[in-house]
Amino acid sequence: MMDFTFDEKSHVYKNKGVRIPSVTQILNEWVLVQIKHSFFYIHTFSGAAISAETFRYAGDRGTAVHSGCKLVLEGNLDWDVLDPVLVAPLRQFEAWREKYNVHLGVDTQCEVAMMSQRYQYAGRPDIVTPIKGIMSVIDIKTGAWGQAAAQAAAYEQLYREHTGYKKKINHYVLDLSGKKYDFRQVKDAGAWGFFLICLGRYKYLTAKK
Repeated sequence: MMDFTFDEKSHVYKNKGVRIPSVTQILNEWVLVQIKHSFFYIHTFSGAAISAETFRYAGDRGTAVHSGCKLVLEGNLDWDVLDPVLVAPLRQFEAWREKYNVHLGVDTQCEVAMMSQRYQYAGRPDIVTPIKGIMSVIDIKTGAWGQAAAQAAAYEQLYREHTGYKKKINHYVLDLSGKKYDFRQVKDAGAWGFFLICLGRYKYLTAKK
């Protein structure tokens, strides 16, 4: 893995100097389109449309929440200077962390960049930690869940290759968008197969002809 690099500023993953796609890019749930004089993001699976301004605001907020969750786990979050819109979801995250006794350490990782040598893609699972004694991939959401099952399956593969872990791994979504956090297991036998289809599609569409 010495040839694998991740540039956090540009969010670019490379293997031996060659850019490789992220899990998010592969699933590619949203595409930007122009309708008359306005721009919208269209969901590629459901057809739902969101104005570009609203979509970008939600994305920026989601990124900020993810960063805040990591700071909570690290014990470095300064609540006194926190943007008020982030307080509620991060308090929910703190309550979840305390309930499930989640702390960074050997068995708990947060946003660690990983790549699949076999499938040539990369990503940063939000959290991988034991839940009720079983190692679990946890995806943090602040909005629609979308293809959460496929995302978790892709992150499981990354974690297994990164660590050599052989035992059972569960998948969860931690939703911080409501008044209380929603933490539930996601099970979908077809999720990994669906991700592989998306990966094949991505490689086909981006291949040099």
